[in-house]
Amino acid sequence: IYMGDPVSVSSLMGNATNLLAGDIWSPESYSLTVPDDSYIYIAAWSDDAVKQGLLADFTNLTIGGKVLSGDPLWEVTATGLNLGNSDLPPSLSDLSAEIVDANMGSNPSGGWVTPATSVDTNAAGGIHGVTIGGIDDDARWMWHDSGDDTSAGAPFANGFNHDEYLIFRIPVEIPEPGTFSLLALGGLALLRRFKKR
Repeated sequence: IYMGDPVSVSSLMGNATNLLAGDIWSPESYSLTVPDDSYIYIAAWSDDAVKQGLLADFTNLTIGGKVLSGDPLWEVTATGLNLGNSDLPPSLSDLSAEIVDANMGSNPSGGWVTPATSVDTNAAGGIHGVTIGGIDDDARWMWHDSGDDTSAGAPFANGFNHDEYLIFRIPVEIPEPGTFSLLALGGLALLRRFKKR
């Protein structure tokens, strides 16, 4: 989880890592102070096995209101850099370089695109048929669909490299610097790692 502006990231705010399938069932929570006119960025990748997706719930603790995964303000871009299970989060300079490429449209996704979102809400079980506690019922799983996986349920149902790693971002538009609380399913499910048990 990073904070930045439309062209770069300036700080790493938190690191949610799921190494086992069971990790996604326990939300991770972060409290972030995010200035006006900034962006929240999330770098995410899967292990190309089983399922992948991102589920998130942001609450503005200063003025109230929520932003959930699946909200139309989210954007995603695909870097084409396939990170593995033991890889560290991208450095600020590496992630900033990928943001520049996305802004120019010179990456596998052709720039920033709207993420694919799950049909079912978290309350309805989402992509797993399980409601994740601590995440708003209306949140939806999201991921990038490269179009290369033609199987049913893509991009969520099967393990597949959708030109990962991916960068998700959402603008922060609040009148004063505020504190956001992020709950993401073991999930900032960041579905970084979905492994079979």
